[in-house]
Amino acid sequence: MMAESGARNYTTNSSSILVRLGDKAWEIQKEASEDSGREAPADKLSEAPYDDASSTRDLGSRPLLQTRWKAESMRPASRRRSQKMSFRLWKLFQIWIAKCVTYVMQTLFPRQGNRSVASLKGGLLIGMLFGCVAMCLFHQMAPVSATPLGDSASSQGGAKALAASALPAKVISAPGTTVYFVQLGAYPTQAKAATEARILSKQGISTTMVPLDGYSLIATGAVVEQDANAVASQLQKSHVAATVKSFSQGARQLQVLGTAGDSAVNGVERWLAQTSSGLLALDTWLADNGRVADAQMAMASAVQSYPGDDVVAQTGLGDQLTAIDASLEAANRAFQKGDKSAAMNNVIQAFVEMAEIHGING
Repeated sequence: MMAESGARNYTTNSSSILVRLGDKAWEIQKEASEDSGREAPADKLSEAPYDDASSTRDLGSRPLLQTRWKAESMRPASRRRSQKMSFRLWKLFQIWIAKCVTYVMQTLFPRQGNRSVASLKGGLLIGMLFGCVAMCLFHQMAPVSATPLGDSASSQGGAKALAASALPAKVISAPGTTVYFVQLGAYPTQAKAATEARILSKQGISTTMVPLDGYSLIATGAVVEQDANAVASQLQKSHVAATVKSFSQGARQLQVLGTAGDSAVNGVERWLAQTSSGLLALDTWLADNGRVADAQMAMASAVQSYPGDDVVAQTGLGDQLTAIDASLEAANRAFQKGDKSAAMNNVIQAFVEMAEIHGING
């Protein structure tokens, strides 16, 4: 058939594929290696005009236009569709913005109509916009709690105590006391006072360290000043620097939490009064100027009248009151055992704690 149409025979070492689209035709050629007979790695695309009048073409009569596919023509169809969709959405967004701006301008500056109504609409619109912005900023700037999870219980307890202290406070009466301490020195640091106490202990002198004038070492306490002077004179004869110090605290009113029950307030007030009496009675007996029966009765009443840790905690003075009770119990145990030195040390400690007690606002 090619001989009848006058077409020449075309021979080549490469295989080809003819592709037609409309009035154009492409021939894809894959060249073979001349020396080894292997196929060349590169594909080529040849373009030649397509003639509808003839069903055959002379492929060797004219040179073929060889091109390479561009990266743009090889782009996936899904990616091109995505770009077109993004472009359409951007156009729609621009149109929507333009309409919003036009609406705002027409609302604020109408061509016709009542200017006051337009101003009202414009003010409402602007107020709504600013309100939305303020609400967004408020949520972004919301404070974050810095309280660790482990401290949540203590924070809640502190909040309850603060709420309770806001209520009208109640008061309890604390008794006044006056005793005379035989002081063997006052030191600026606790370590120095402890060192001096060990030196005195080697001399057979027992002392109690209390936070007075820094840190003071107290040898004994007495209800009567003459008894304290007598002890100081004996120590001075042993070349120990001893002085008598008056330790006094007047009666006062202590504020407690307003949520404390009346029975708790009355119970703590009664216990404080009996504790003061028991300490004074025991101190008098330890100074050889009192009867043992009086000391025993007063101390027993003080120990038995303690209302309990739960009750004293209602007042907000739990730590202070439980410390006094601990010293009172220790003094009574030493008294029952006949250990006068230990009993005196705990009595001195309890006197100092009684004098330093303060209310919730102290």
